[in-house]
Amino acid sequence: MCRTSPYMGLKGEEPRLLLLCASPKSQYLRGHMSNPSLLAIADDSLLDDSTIDLLADIADKTVILLNTGKSAEQIRSKYGIGHALAVIDLSELASRIIGRNAMASVALAGTIGRMLGLDFNDLRQSLDLELTNIRVGGDELERNIYLAQQAFDLAEPIKLSEGPIQRNGKSAACVELEYQDPKISTCTIVSPGNARTRRVGDWSNFKPIIDLDKCTKCMISFVYCPDSAITIDGDSKYPIVDYGACKGCNICFTESPTKAIFIERRSKE
Repeated sequence: MCRTSPYMGLKGEEPRLLLLCASPKSQYLRGHMSNPSLLAIADDSLLDDSTIDLLADIADKTVILLNTGKSAEQIRSKYGIGHALAVIDLSELASRIIGRNAMASVALAGTIGRMLGLDFNDLRQSLDLELTNIRVGGDELERNIYLAQQAFDLAEPIKLSEGPIQRNGKSAACVELEYQDPKISTCTIVSPGNARTRRVGDWSNFKPIIDLDKCTKCMISFVYCPDSAITIDGDSKYPIVDYGACKGCNICFTESPTKAIFIERRSKE
């Protein structure tokens, strides 16, 4: 059995981080997992996020899978990673097979399946069920299955440790939680907002580009942007994108009536 603990991305559209623990026994627990067999990181920008420490709760034998266009040597040198490391540019693969602005979730599933030693036919059945449930069918479904197959073939099975994985010879700490009155979770604002200090520009692999020749200054992108990343220039009345605040949801691209917005892959240099 394989237990997973996903950390979802923006609006819950795809996991950004997966902790996986493989075991011959059934796994019924959910939530954060320490000492995973495999740590799958869906975006290398997470390694630069100062608010989290991705490597804090992994064991010496944990294998790291990273979706990136950089080499393993570059990643090891920059972040000091000494664990077994597999780097694959799944975003580029997804864009090539599915099209521009494609998510890498299906490719990630294919790679993880191979690394954990799963049979692709079993993985295909699972993907077919998941994708069908979100109304993906026909040619689009077949392209996603093909993407998973290509990602599956790029990876190699990893050697899974026998028995429970421990970090530094110690089991993960267990924290006892005291009862808290339900009122503690009410939405009461007691301090100034800090959204401006959280720059989310690196969260997405793609960004919107505004074609001013096609733009009619309708302000629809400004109205629809859920994060106020688009403002209106006071003189020209054209929309301006703050890429540090733009998380790549691409709602502006979808809503633009004249298709004056196109999507371009972000540079992660």
